[in-house]
Amino acid sequence: MMNLTVLPVVSMLMGRYQPPVITPGFTCEGPTPLFLKTPDVDLSLLPPDANLEKLLSLTWPRLDDNSTLPHPIRPLPDITASDIQEAFAFGVSMFNKQIKLEELLKNRGLSLKRNSSSYDHQVLNNMPRPTSKALSRTGHIVDDCTARIAKKYNLDRNQLNYLIQKLKAPKNCEDERMRPKREPCDPERRFRNQDGTCNNLRNPETGAAFTSFTRLVPSEFDDGVMTVRQAADGGDLPNARLVSTTVNFKPAGQKTCLNFLHMTFGQFLDHDLTETPMSKGVNGSTITCCSKEVQDNPDLLHPQCAPITIPAGDNFYSPYAATCMEFVRSVPADRCTLGPRQQLNQLTTYVDGGSVYGISLEEAAELRSFQGGLLKTQLTRDGVELLGPNMNLPGCNVPERSAEGEFCFKAGDNRVNEQMFMVMVTAVWAREHNRLAKRLAKINPHWDDERLFQEAKRILVAEIQQVVYNEYLPPVLSPKLMAAAGLNTGTDGQQTTDYNDRIDPAMTTDFATAAFRFGHSQVTDRIFEVAQNGRTTVEDFSTVFFNPFALYLPGAPERLVRGGLVQAAGNVDMGLSLSVSGKMFRRMKQFGLDLLALNVQRGRDHGIPGYVRYRMACGLKPVNNFDELKPDMEPQVLDNLKKAYKRVEDIDLFVGALSEKNVAGGNVGPTFACILADQFVRIKIGDRFWFEYKDSPGAFTVDQLRELQQVSFSRILCDNIRELNQVQRWSMEVISPFNPLLSCDSKCLPSLNLDLWKEKH
Repeated sequence: MMNLTVLPVVSMLMGRYQPPVITPGFTCEGPTPLFLKTPDVDLSLLPPDANLEKLLSLTWPRLDDNSTLPHPIRPLPDITASDIQEAFAFGVSMFNKQIKLEELLKNRGLSLKRNSSSYDHQVLNNMPRPTSKALSRTGHIVDDCTARIAKKYNLDRNQLNYLIQKLKAPKNCEDERMRPKREPCDPERRFRNQDGTCNNLRNPETGAAFTSFTRLVPSEFDDGVMTVRQAADGGDLPNARLVSTTVNFKPAGQKTCLNFLHMTFGQFLDHDLTETPMSKGVNGSTITCCSKEVQDNPDLLHPQCAPITIPAGDNFYSPYAATCMEFVRSVPADRCTLGPRQQLNQLTTYVDGGSVYGISLEEAAELRSFQGGLLKTQLTRDGVELLGPNMNLPGCNVPERSAEGEFCFKAGDNRVNEQMFMVMVTAVWAREHNRLAKRLAKINPHWDDERLFQEAKRILVAEIQQVVYNEYLPPVLSPKLMAAAGLNTGTDGQQTTDYNDRIDPAMTTDFATAAFRFGHSQVTDRIFEVAQNGRTTVEDFSTVFFNPFALYLPGAPERLVRGGLVQAAGNVDMGLSLSVSGKMFRRMKQFGLDLLALNVQRGRDHGIPGYVRYRMACGLKPVNNFDELKPDMEPQVLDNLKKAYKRVEDIDLFVGALSEKNVAGGNVGPTFACILADQFVRIKIGDRFWFEYKDSPGAFTVDQLRELQQVSFSRILCDNIRELNQVQRWSMEVISPFNPLLSCDSKCLPSLNLDLWKEKH
């Protein structure tokens, strides 16, 4: 379903606003965070606030509303059932052909080398759960079925996006599907289902794990169905690596008030919301697209390959004789309705702590101790609590480390070992769960393990939601947009009745594949560790990818957290550090992958339209040439875009939106602000278990909610990091006169009064 949501609101915020000073819901009077400190505003530039609510109420997407589907210009043909049946059989034959190729590749030993950058990317970074491979079967079949129909009836992209979405495959398609069986919903269940089902009682699969992404605007696959996007003139888009080297520009002298913790928390949040599995071979084997044998024999090239050629003379890669970057397409989501390809999201769409707890009962069982409601953890030699070990993680574990009893870590999301600080942020939340469970056990000694686990989890998810919407998002979107979109959390125990079971909370591929990747530009080339005496150690960030073993060293976790609190993140702009634009996942090798090029290619893989289409969807001024972008971009940035692309319509969404000037009071441009606001509105009001919702089963009391609404990540850190006696009030900002260090005993950092959870008999 195509959605138009809060998008028009953002156009009114572009560059003109100086947001008012707002102090979020803390009980302590104190300094206003730096990102909210702004000059006096010119009220003449502000639109009537009454219009904002009207726009929002008119544009939220509804599960039963297809009004935003594009209406076809050409008359629609009468497609016969026999043609659909024949096309479906063709799809089955094409899928079987792909399986035979995969078996051939396996027999020839053609796969990625373990410990290579591409292996880490395909396996450790996007490890598909077994369910995904099975589900993609009908996705592949229906892709080829749709393409067959489109070719026979000469259907254009507009017709494919409209009519065929309503056209079902033959009845035997359902026999091909391998969706997991779901238990009937219990409307009175107090706790979330682990897999996200039954959140929406009208549509139990809504927002659940292993469902498809949706879209803000119709797809633009080259063939209208599944082949990667091409240029507006029908030719090839510019090479993704060449785009990267041409547009990657980090202006000098810029400063940000956000710190490394903000960047990593965004990564933690992303791993709670989206995971798009890549295509795999037999038994989950990796697919190589760049090996010499495959390159020399086109018959061995997997149909899901879309490798990135590294241009001759590349300033970074050429000295290493690198000529090809591996790229495998995302798996298609299973479906029995014809139409353009859609991708699969392995995670639930809700902010529900999946990074900590996993998205299935089986995953949760591996993480639980089943004693006192606790999660499994391990203690280092100096008594520091870390995440439990993952002893079966080939490619991450190192034999010599394993011999010392040091393994990579296990959490609710497989990507936790990407970088050390990501492990620590996740470990902080695991510690917080155990702290909550232990305290609840004392005040409710009659609760068994299951009750303690579920109640601690429910409180922890509420804390995560509060931190996301009260601390992480405001400096990204701007307080003005937060208020306009209704994204702020309440104060003083205020409950909400905003939940709407007709709102679709599904992740959009535009959000997952482009907008929420803005944090990639926040990554720095260095990572700081700060000792208790203030001594700072600096490491090359590119050396810590899938290399978390330093956390076992005495004092390392505490040093890392202190470093994340004081180290500034990179500015959100069209500039990515070398640690991710050439050295990603390199480990100890000289070069790795280019994340910017991969992001560009992934957008094309998903059929994401060009940047200018999203400007229009967001209500921004349409553009017909590069010069019309001058008000929105810095001159050097725009010049680079002109060098990279022939036509303005060809600009990739990730590149174009990152090139925009930031909205006032925010840290992204208006197009990304638009897409992000849309997503975070829908996963808030489309979540029946949102922590402030008055009518959810077992809703928090007003007194309990008052406590949760003053939770801060600074307090979470104080409660769970040994030796941390001081922290800035706003932990995701660098220390400044507006954000001073506070004692962990400060009343400005109130503790959660868990006595309010004592059950009355």
